[in-house]
Amino acid sequence: MRRLFVFSLITVVLAGCSGSGGGSTSGPSPSSAEIVVESFQLQAGTVLGCQIVGVVRNDSARTLTAILTFDMFDANGVVIGRAVPSVQGVQPGARANFSAIVDSTIGALVLRCSSISRTELTKIDTI
Repeated sequence: MRRLFVFSLITVVLAGCSGSGGGSTSGPSPSSAEIVVESFQLQAGTVLGCQIVGVVRNDSARTLTAILTFDMFDANGVVIGRAVPSVQGVQPGARANFSAIVDSTIGALVLRCSSISRTELTKIDTI
């Protein structure tokens, strides 16, 4: 059974590189009743390193563009990466896939998924 992740419940603990949104919620979180994250996970294996992929659903009555910001943490709680996927022109009630490369915030050229202990959605912008 898939869990729905409303943006008010968005901190997700990921085990290694895989797993879709299941886990704990904590800390301050952005809120938007308009967009629901149905699933997301980290994927390894690209030349560019780790990427985040997932699905959002537009629960509003208007067409939206959503810009999501995910921070990635190591086992010590230090932010080591960030991904900013966006989805454009999502019709009311529709779903859209998103993906983005995880950029290192610690100076590494490529960030490996195995370095990431936790992923947190920290910001949502809708247009």
